[in-house]
Amino acid sequence: MKQFIFALISILPLALSANIGSYVYSFHINNVTVDGNASDWKGRGSIEFVKPTSSIKATFRTAYNSEEGSLYFFVTVEDDDYQFDATKEWHQNDNIVIYLDPIHSERASTCMMLILNEDGAIFKQTDDAHQLLSKDNTRAVVKIEGSRRYYEGKIKLPEYIKTNRSIGFDIMTIDVDKGEENKYLHWAPGGLKDYRSGQLGDLVMLAEESEFSGTFTGKLGWKNDIDEPLPKTVRIKSIDEPELWISIPVDSTGVFSGELPTGKHKLLPSTKITSHLE
Repeated sequence: MKQFIFALISILPLALSANIGSYVYSFHINNVTVDGNASDWKGRGSIEFVKPTSSIKATFRTAYNSEEGSLYFFVTVEDDDYQFDATKEWHQNDNIVIYLDPIHSERASTCMMLILNEDGAIFKQTDDAHQLLSKDNTRAVVKIEGSRRYYEGKIKLPEYIKTNRSIGFDIMTIDVDKGEENKYLHWAPGGLKDYRSGQLGDLVMLAEESEFSGTFTGKLGWKNDIDEPLPKTVRIKSIDEPELWISIPVDSTGVFSGELPTGKHKLLPSTKITSHLE
């Protein structure tokens, strides 16, 4: 039987960072008008998910409103070669894709895609049993100013958008440039995410007054002498809030680290099936 040893190495007091690996903490927000204008987002830090290159850079921000049960996002893309042709397929144009796994099961979940471009929104949902996104609960605006594009949106899912809960989340921008191969640039690593919810990042919805204890560091290893690679991620789950859990990466030596809100948590090896179809 395979058994793991978790060794907690250190806890260091450190200011909260916007994200560690592929998870992000999101906080409550009020009075947001979905209009492509960032003025409602003052004081909300943005996360760079595409490192600046010669042609493109991109950032995103997220927040939620627990009374509405709504998730908000604001994405900025700077691109000096914008390409859009309404006669082409969505993946052959410059646009963004929001991936969501609202159910966020620890075993296997469904993944949904919200594709945004200047023509509007496209919904792709691979699981017929969970068609959660629609024009009725989604509002999005695309605003283009010179080489900058702004994507702002609101997704209302009251059953899943709650304080002290996590959901699967990722974002991708497609960069189409004349004479070059298309680039598909994700926040979290991996591809084919519409069938692989386990490759999404985690978005954690916290109360504004949540406190953080600092950074923890640990090490994962086999209890017995087993000649097998270690898992690539470890799961950290809140004991007080069972719907709040994240997966964080484990490096080749078994070391993992991150930041957690103050409270009791347990560490588990990640065993999540990556597709609800498997």
